[in-house]
Amino acid sequence: MGKLVVAHLDITSWVGISIGAVHSYCQVIVEEGENPKETHRFKMERVMDAKEVSTLNKEFKERGLLGDRWSPGDKTEGFITEADAIRAGTEFFAKNYKGILYDGGYASCSAWKKVILCQPQFGELVNKMNAIADKFQKLNGYECEKKHKQIVERLDARWYKKMRKLEELCHKA
Repeated sequence: MGKLVVAHLDITSWVGISIGAVHSYCQVIVEEGENPKETHRFKMERVMDAKEVSTLNKEFKERGLLGDRWSPGDKTEGFITEADAIRAGTEFFAKNYKGILYDGGYASCSAWKKVILCQPQFGELVNKMNAIADKFQKLNGYECEKKHKQIVERLDARWYKKMRKLEELCHKA
């Protein structure tokens, strides 16, 4: 673990969108500099246990598909809960990198994001950013009631300014 990096936790899921979807997926996107060529994507995986494999194979047989599709110990990118996906990404980042890890599941750069892991020297700035993000999110961001639009815009601008400062400090450290 050398220089500090900026990373984003990207959680996706088809739950509620696709019939039968039950999994969440996690990707850690690490920016090791300003150049897009220095960006790396890591898909998180987990090992399937015997009980899960048995259930899945049974479901496939009930649909008329032959043979066992999975075996205990097989790896999958699908996590049973969103919390499990977040935990896997956070643990991967903490084990392999130092720097800033954002919850990047909403927008590329707005107060929808929160910092979920950072180096201790950034704690005060991160606490301020996350407090702004809480206010922004409680107002439902840019989907807010018309009367809150200016407040939301100011919160997002404040958050963005702090985010740029945080990333600048990270890259200089």
